[in-house]
This record gives sequence, structure tokens and C-alpha cells, in this order.
Amino acid sequence: MDKINQNIAFYVDSTANTYTLVARGEYPIAIGVNRPAYELQAEGWPVAFIYPKDGTMVQDNAMGW
Repeated sequence: MDKINQNIAFYVDSTANTYTLVARGEYPIAIGVNRPAYELQAEGWPVAFIYPKDGTMVQDNAMGW
């Protein structure tokens, strides 16, 4: 973890900016959640998913009252 920062080319100031930069082609890859990517696809942006061959983590977002 001490060396991870040297592998990060750019930090965004908000999560939404991550998807905007990827959609415009300014950055080729981002780690994020799927809903914004699906929304960009629906708007016609050339955004695609790439999954690691060894699988990914699934995180369920839930809310209750």
C-alpha cells in the first residue's frame, strides 16, 4: 500500500468526474460502479466493461428503514 500512490496517474475531485473523463475518452479506464457506466452507454458514449479473468467483487448496496 505504501507504493500505490505512484501507480495512480490522476485523482478526481468527485466520483461523477471519473465517469465524465472516461466517457469523453480522456482516461481509458476507471474503477467504479456499474450504474453510471450503463447511463453513459444509454446516452451513446462508447463505454464498455472489462472484467478480470479471475472475477470481481460484488458489492450490494442496500438500504432499509
